[in-house]
This record gives sequence, C-alpha cells and structure tokens, in this order.
Amino acid sequence: MKVRRTYTRYANMSDGRKRGADLNSRIAIVNSNDTLPSQAKAALYILNRAVAAVRNGIIIADAQQPDYPIIYCNPAFEEITGYSQAEILGRNCRFLQGPATDPTVTVQIRDALQNGRECRVVLKNYRKDGTPFWNELTISPVRDDAGRLTHFVGIQNDITARKEAEEAQQETVQRLQEAYQQAIVYAQELKGEILERRRAEAALRENEGRLHSVVENALDGIITIDEQGLIDSFNPAAERIFGYSAAEVIGQNVKLLMPEPYHSQHDSYLANYRQTGQPKIIGVGREVTGRRKDGSTFPLDLAVSEFSLARRRMFIGLVRDLTRRRQLETQLRQAQKMEAIGRLAGGIAHDFNNILTVILGQTEFLLNHLAAADLRTEVEQISEAAQQAASLTHQLLAFSRQQPLNAQTLNLNEVIGDMEKMLTRLIGERINLVTRLSPAPAWIKIDPGQIQQVIMNLVINARDAMPQGGQLTLETDLADLAGSDLFQSLGLAPGPYVLLTITDTGIGMDVETQMHIFEPFFTTKDIGRGTGLGLSTTYAIIQQNRGYISVESQLGHGSTFKVYLPQLPMKMEPAQANLSVLLPSGNETILLIEDEVNVRLVTRKYLQKQGYTVLEANCAQEALQICRQQNPQVNLVITDVILPDMSGPELGERLRQSYPLLKILYISGYANDIQQQQGSLDHNPLFLQKPFSSEILARKVREALDTPGPQSTP
Repeated sequence: MKVRRTYTRYANMSDGRKRGADLNSRIAIVNSNDTLPSQAKAALYILNRAVAAVRNGIIIADAQQPDYPIIYCNPAFEEITGYSQAEILGRNCRFLQGPATDPTVTVQIRDALQNGRECRVVLKNYRKDGTPFWNELTISPVRDDAGRLTHFVGIQNDITARKEAEEAQQETVQRLQEAYQQAIVYAQELKGEILERRRAEAALRENEGRLHSVVENALDGIITIDEQGLIDSFNPAAERIFGYSAAEVIGQNVKLLMPEPYHSQHDSYLANYRQTGQPKIIGVGREVTGRRKDGSTFPLDLAVSEFSLARRRMFIGLVRDLTRRRQLETQLRQAQKMEAIGRLAGGIAHDFNNILTVILGQTEFLLNHLAAADLRTEVEQISEAAQQAASLTHQLLAFSRQQPLNAQTLNLNEVIGDMEKMLTRLIGERINLVTRLSPAPAWIKIDPGQIQQVIMNLVINARDAMPQGGQLTLETDLADLAGSDLFQSLGLAPGPYVLLTITDTGIGMDVETQMHIFEPFFTTKDIGRGTGLGLSTTYAIIQQNRGYISVESQLGHGSTFKVYLPQLPMKMEPAQANLSVLLPSGNETILLIEDEVNVRLVTRKYLQKQGYTVLEANCAQEALQICRQQNPQVNLVITDVILPDMSGPELGERLRQSYPLLKILYISGYANDIQQQQGSLDHNPLFLQKPFSSEILARKVREALDTPGPQSTP
C-alpha cells in the first residue's frame, strides 16, 4: 500500500495569523501528476522516495516570500532537529540557532540568501530539546527556466560526531605533547588515549563511508577535478550520463566531456580563473551542452563549486542530464501545435461541409436526370472533385481527432487482402506489390475508414518515393511486447500488438526529413502534388487508437514504416450484414430546421424523393412557431446543431417540453459541435455529419424513425 505524505506551507500574515497551503501537489509529484508518461512518472517517483529516504536533512525554502519560510522538510531533518513537520513549515530556519551559534556564520548565510548565491558553512545549531549539534549546511539557490530565483534548498549534515572526534583527537595530541614535555607517560592513560583516537578515526571513516555511499548512489553525476582540469573522481551516475567508465576518464582533462567550442576554450578559461579569480560557471548553476563517449551531444544542468583538499584547490561539478526534460517539452509543444491545428480544422469543417453537402447533393440530382450523352462526364468530374474535397476535410478532422468514429473488430490481413487490387492499380505497373501476411489472424479494433486511410497514405507515400519503379512490401506480424523493453522506448503499454510493416525501395530520407515527416503540412513534394496531411493524419489516427508508428530510412536505400496497434485475442463482434440495395423510404412527416438555404433545399429534395412530407424552418423560433400555429403531425425533427438564434439541442429541449416523445436527428458539418453540446443532448443522440449522400440520409432517417423510443404527435 502506498502512503502519500501531505505537506503544508505556513506563511506569517500581517495580522499575525498563519496562512497554510497544501504542498502535496508540489512535493508528491509521482502520486499527483497522471499526465506524465509512465517512464517520467517512475523517475519522479524514485526521486521523491530518494529525497525522503536520505540520511541528510533536506529543506526547501520559498525565495519569493518574506523571511524565506520553509515549505518542505524530509524525515531526516525532523529526526536530526527533533522538531515535527508542523513545527517547522512556515518558519525561517533561524529557530535552530542558539547562544553558541557563531554570528559571523549567520551573516554569511543571510548574505547568500539576499544575493541568491550558494553557501556552504559549518555552525552550531540546537535541537528542540536544547542539545547542540554541529551542522554542516549547504544552501543552493533554485531558479526557474527564466532564471528567476524561486527557492533555496538546504542540505543538513549532522557532523557532531566528527567534530567531537576532531576535538578528541586534538586533546589527544595535546596530551601527548604534555606527556612528552613532562616525560611522564602512564601506560594506562596512553592506552585510553589510543583507544579514544581509534574511536575518533573509526568515526571519521564512518563519515567518509557515508559520504562515499551518497556519491555512489546519487542520481546526478558528481565529478571532481583538480586545478589543472584533470578528472579526479567520476561517480556511477556520471558514467551512465556520459557513457565512459571511471577508469577511462580519471586522469584525463575534463574537456573530454565537452563539445566544441567549449572543448577548445576550457584550458584557457581555467588558466584565466587561476590568474584573476573571475568565474564564469563556478558558483553559478547553468545549462550547458555535454558530449557522450559516442560523440553525441545533449543538454545538461551544471553546477560547479570550489573546495580545498589537502591544501589542493579542487572543483566539484554536479551534472544533471536534461535530455528527458527536453523531450517532454518538445512533446508538449507538438501537442499544443496539433491542438491549434485541430481548432483550425474544426472551424473550417463546419462551413466547408455545408458547401460540400450542396455540391454533392446537386450533382447527384443531375446525374440521376442526365442522359448518358449529355454533360454527364463533366458533372461526374464535379462530383469527384467534391468528394476529394470531402476527403480532405475528413483528413483534417481525423488529424485533429474531431471525426466521429465507428470502431469495429477487423482482421488486418483481410483488410489488406480486400484492398490489394485497388492498391495494385494505385501504385501502377512499374512498382511490384508484395504482401506477406501472418498465418494467424491479426485482430484489431479500429474504425474501418481509419485503417484504410492509414494503409492508403503509407502506400501513396511509398509510391511517390519510387518514381522510377521498385518494390513495395506490406507485411503483418504479431508482436508481444509484454516481456520486452521496446514498449517503454516506444511509449506503449506492454502486451500483444499487431505489427504492420510497409517497406519501399525508393529514394529514402535524411535524418532531418525524418524528424518532420509527421508534422502537419510538411511535405517534400512539389507544389500542388501534396497537402502535407497524409503522414500527419496517419500519425494522429495511430495515436488515437493507442498505437505507435516509426520510420527507418536512409538516402538511396528506401524507407520502412512500422505501425503497432493493440491486438485483440479473438474476433469480438459479428460481421455486419450487407445493406439493402434499395434505399429505405416512408410517408412520415419530418420537420427540417437548417439556416443554410442551399443545404436545406438539397436535404428537402432528398427526403421528398423518398416519400416523406417535409416542413421547413430556417431558425429555431420559426420551427417553434410552425408547431404552435399549424399543430402538424410530426414524426421526426431534423435540426442543425448550430442555429442563428439557439442551438439545436436547446431547440430539442423546448420541443420536448410540449412533445416529450419527439424523435430528433441532429446534423452538423463539425463533429465537435455535437461533442460541445453533450450536456444538452440525450445520452445517445442520433447524429449525421455533413456532407452526406441521399443514401446515407435515407438510412439514417429510417433508423431514427424505426428505433424504439420517443414517438411524437405535436
């Protein structure tokens, strides 16, 4: 069972009261931040536990509040001082001072806090019960990404034993000197002094061992160098970060870990510091670039401090790898960019789909009445262009995740088999299509249109990469990632997956192109040959279905796209029955509310053609007036979700107040319209997205009329 510690910060108010603020969301990061990826969450969880588990006392003070109140303390701090958490939070740490506290040291601390500098001191503090203890205190400033000072972190090390050991050792030396001078050495006293010195040495060794353990187990890299810049120590975390073993770097110049131009400038910088004492990095934390053993560079946070060891000037560097943080920031920016494009796509879709509804509807009427020799070819071209425009809108909505879905259980092998002839015609005679399908069924749950769109987009991308011809291979396989580390690197949940691999022998891509191919509107094709939405739509669909897509490519050696989708253990749904060739019709009365005149005209024609009686209104108030004045026999209301005077759902509620059994079918050019109105809708509203054909409308209307439920006689 996980126990979550709750922390409260207390700040003194002007009237003497204390203001408390729950710090749980700041400190217990691992338990509160469910939006982080699992790997980041695990790392933060370990860090949180590590801070709570260390033997050194750790406090965090708010640098932006008067008197720097303490907002966090770990259990070790409570144990060392004897104060409880409630007695500590909200106070300045000077409550630990007492009569023997050196005032010059407190001045150093106060000066460091006021100037936002790191400070390392040794002073005598007092526990709650009044007993003194020696405190080796390190205070470090914490700054945000903008460089503003936000907090101070204090690390407290109880060195009372070491101090007592040092004092004891000094007393022993003094006694030996006095004994030598007086030439009176009593064996028993000497034996006691030797034992005492040994105890002091043992205490020193114990402290040294404790410090060694902290360094060896630290999450951050800790590197010490001498004044010539040669590496003196290299802890395991530094080994993991840079890829070198300690044996490989000890005795080497630290510039080995720096890329250009820092590599060439380091020796002169260190020489200048020895001569002038003017630091650039020493004593100030900053973000720099490091170089790993394999030559790759990465961002890191570096804090360097100077210390003396056996009268030698030494430097210690604390290194934190920022790679994962930068990846998360990139993912956040990408998510924000996609959200913005999604809003743009949705705004376009509403009006654009209204226009397409009219174009497709009128061309359908023309095709039904034109003779074969008339302008049929031209009208068919208009219809085809409008369908392409509808497909483009569909891609925009799919990319922005605003498209309504109808997920079904599908065998990916069967989907590819059904598409094979069409794909062969699509890629042309110069490209050889090869399919290698897994022997076992590859069951997935996805909207059929989505998986077909994914395959089409990847095949078209491969075709365009082989202008001189080549081979295109589609493979399916079953991949179980339950016992593999692969799922962590891909950000997938462990378990069985269906793997779709599409490989071409085309021109390939460089690394820079691979970094951008899934971005919306990015394309390497000539103007007019691509929208830049194909691969970005594919990426959005795969992400929407809890999958992953990756690419491997090299210039001149083709490309391989791999798509991972969660596998179902077996087929979970029956196949749908074939739809009837004849369109359903009826003689019921339908009230149609649509503010776009041309859309209303086309929809009315569709409905009248199927035998329905249609009453029209261009706004909600007109629809209500028709119901009040004419008292018609209405079997179904068809209303746009967005109307000029009120929303479709609001109109539906008004009508239901008088006619509670009324059936309502909502239509809209933007699926998000219906999602935004969910609070005003039935639990499962009937919805039809524009543009629609006469067949789709006829079946949806018949479905609404025949579905058991509300029936109306207004």
